[in-house]
Amino acid sequence: MNRAPWAFTWAGCLWAVACSGTGSGGEAVVSEGEDSAGVVAPAGGSNSAGRGLTQGQTRQELLVVAETDTSTTGRLYAWVRSDTEPSGAGWSQALGPVEVVFGRGGVGPKREGDGRSPEGRFPVGDAFGYGAEAPEAVRIAYRPMPPGAVCVDDAQSSLYNTIAERGAREDRFASSEPMRRDLVFGDSLYEWGVWIGYNAEGRSDPDTGQGLGSCIFLHVWRSPDSPTAGCTAMSRHDLLRLLAWLDPSASPVVVQGRRAYLERLHEEGQLDYFVPQPQ
Repeated sequence: MNRAPWAFTWAGCLWAVACSGTGSGGEAVVSEGEDSAGVVAPAGGSNSAGRGLTQGQTRQELLVVAETDTSTTGRLYAWVRSDTEPSGAGWSQALGPVEVVFGRGGVGPKREGDGRSPEGRFPVGDAFGYGAEAPEAVRIAYRPMPPGAVCVDDAQSSLYNTIAERGAREDRFASSEPMRRDLVFGDSLYEWGVWIGYNAEGRSDPDTGQGLGSCIFLHVWRSPDSPTAGCTAMSRHDLLRLLAWLDPSASPVVVQGRRAYLERLHEEGQLDYFVPQPQ
């Protein structure tokens, strides 16, 4: 059992996340009192050790490749580095290619509401889902979604890019999306998912005030040709395989972007392996 080591309380417990369909990342636990400013745990949840790591400091990477900036489909490759090899050596492909779908706006630099999946290197956060327990063999921490959980996508709110209880402190945000889509929409998109540590701080553009994106996940797709609102999605079968593969002790990260961007990372020595060509 890999339930994350904290209890959700309906008295006003909040936690910052990393992924929905609008665009952000990371995850922190916030306990709010009457006048409390909140106590925040490390962004990304208990699996957030990958936050800010270079390639030499992580041993698992999810390479997610979009062919162009307008691509709404792509491929994911899981890479692992041997414990015994130094930085820059020992990488091998463990899974993939896995077919994925991106946001309707393609892949690239992200803003709230643009429908784009973010580009960059982000920590893998905790798993989440509808069930009380994690799927079998999952090692990363798991957070079951309570019936009233919502992800706040209002960039003007202090709770931007957090998960909060519907009805509790709802006057503090103007918009959100339900995390229990099975109860609201009758679908399985968030049956299982993984938080991605994008915009964990809930930042906005200083010039325009537009949010940089909130609630970015890996989750179950609607279909192979149905883009998301900003997340990266795949089949239920592939997502469960990925969940079982992820090892929190390996500080896993997601490296996602357009092929040109990823190949530039390789040329600059920030990606030790070649970006695979489509088969």
